[in-house]
Amino acid sequence: MPLAIDAKRRAVYASTSEEYGMLNPAGPYSVIAYDLDTGERRWQQQFLPAGAEREAACASIAQTDCRNLFSMGTAPLIHTFPDGRQLLLAGQKWGYVYALDPDAGGRVVWRNKVSTGGDMGGVLYGLASDGARVYVPVSDVDLPAP
Repeated sequence: MPLAIDAKRRAVYASTSEEYGMLNPAGPYSVIAYDLDTGERRWQQQFLPAGAEREAACASIAQTDCRNLFSMGTAPLIHTFPDGRQLLLAGQKWGYVYALDPDAGGRVVWRNKVSTGGDMGGVLYGLASDGARVYVPVSDVDLPAP
């Protein structure tokens, strides 16, 4: 997965896949910020839901064995608003886009479900921004038409 370089904050952001067994909810992490100069980890955010929520999500999607559903499907994107404020955005195969505050330890500002999601679907490939809007690629390939 490509990285995002944040020259302003001297940071590198990475999004990750979950380990297939989901046995370690404390890690790996979904989005990780590293110091650009030292490589030290600054903060991390985990988007693997806890037990009951995870099981319900897996049961709601027929075409999944749930080993890959919660992996991040996009590289992080630094979105700059017209007023100069910035958020870090990342997409997940579960169908969510997350907005993180890079100045507050990756605190989640919002999340929005934009697709059904699945092992081979959800939010995949590259997010884009034109400064006013965010464009989200959706690939719900496992869903029946329409």
